[in-house]
This record gives sequence, structure tokens and C-alpha cells, in this order.
Amino acid sequence: MQYRITVTSEKSTVRIQDYPFGRPTNPMSSRTPTECIELTIDSSASDEDRKDAIHALKQANECDELAHLVQTESLEDRFRHQALEALATPQCDSTLRDLSEGELSDRELREKASDLLER
Repeated sequence: MQYRITVTSEKSTVRIQDYPFGRPTNPMSSRTPTECIELTIDSSASDEDRKDAIHALKQANECDELAHLVQTESLEDRFRHQALEALATPQCDSTLRDLSEGELSDRELREKASDLLER
């Protein structure tokens, strides 16, 4: 069965209705932050699954876990960059600041962290 969650203005309640396009999902509902990190680091996983895991960490405001991925030198650069970009949220500003102020050995990523803070 497929659902859509809507808010009704009549009584300010939320109700679930049939919806032909599928049920909205919460990316973190099926994976823990640790599982998302492991999936992102797993080079045998599909690129799409790895990107989805980073996105799930962003949606859940898992700033420390995203920073861990950025600092993982064995992780491919494209995923390190994606994790860094996922930190560009108000909730993760302090983590992004720490990375920009020297927690990163990679100069390019450190400079990108500084640029993201200025946005």
C-alpha cells in the first residue's frame, strides 16, 4: 500500500491517505549512523548507495559522522567532498569551522571548508 501524509486545516491534524507515487521515506529509518559510515567507506557498495548514506547523515544532522568521512583519507575524494558539502548547514557550522581551522590534513578540503563557512 502507498501513502501520502497530509495536514488538514479543519482540525489541524495529520492524516494518512492513499497516494499513487509511493510512501515518503526517512533515509535514516533503516540505517544507523554507523551503518551509513560503513556503507560510504565500503568500496564495493554502489556509488548511489554511498551517496544516499551521506545524504541520510546530512538529513539527520550527524555532523561528527560527516566530519569523520571527510577526514577518512582512504575514502575516494568525491565522497569526501560530498560529505564536506553536507556539513554546510547551520547545525554543523562548528564542525565545519573545526575542519577549516586545521583538523584536515588535506589543504584543498580545508580551504573548501572555509569557503563553505563564508556562504
